[in-house]
Amino acid sequence: GHWTGVVGDSVYRHANISLCLNMNFERLKVIDFSRVYYNDPLTFVTGKTRPTSLWKKLITPFTSKSAVLHT
Repeated sequence: GHWTGVVGDSVYRHANISLCLNMNFERLKVIDFSRVYYNDPLTFVTGKTRPTSLWKKLITPFTSKSAVLHT
């Protein structure tokens, strides 16, 4: 297969070492991994949501084109 990113850099010897890779079966076929030193789960941070008024909740599912069709 063709590899890109940090795996590709390691496979095609553009880099000597890569960091922050998750092991999976396909990657294990082409690169060597050290033992796991630290595992950090993926986390998303977003702003606090604001209350939505009732009328916006009613029309939000519709695009401007579909709203015109429904009137």
